[in-house]
Amino acid sequence: MSPVDAATAGPVVLTFDLSDRVWFTSNDRLHWRARARKTRELREIAAWTARAQHTPRFVQARVVAHVSYPTNGRADPGNVVGTVLKALVDGLVDAGVFPDDDHEHVIGPDPRRGLKTGKAGLWRVRLEIHELTATEEDHCG
Repeated sequence: MSPVDAATAGPVVLTFDLSDRVWFTSNDRLHWRARARKTRELREIAAWTARAQHTPRFVQARVVAHVSYPTNGRADPGNVVGTVLKALVDGLVDAGVFPDDDHEHVIGPDPRRGLKTGKAGLWRVRLEIHELTATEEDHCG
């Protein structure tokens, strides 16, 4: 696959419906083994989804993450940046979507609150992957 042509393509969107089996936040105090299991499974879910959807490769991209919770109650989407979102982006690297998720290749993920899922125990993460324009490339790297 070749890198995305930003002039002809909008953002690539990948959506992940996640159960409490894999969901965790930076506020959770998990045993290291439970945390590693959830992280590994999230990486596998992301890599499998990216491959199944033939997600194109990006050299440099901005990732916006829309995080949907089961209810409209209070939520802090920033609490999943270092947990769920990091694991999903790592899975995209595993699938070859990004060469790496370092500062030279990826800006973000930038968390946003999504609409409620309305289903107990179901969280949804919608990743929008935007190819960087020439002016944005100065901010990446």
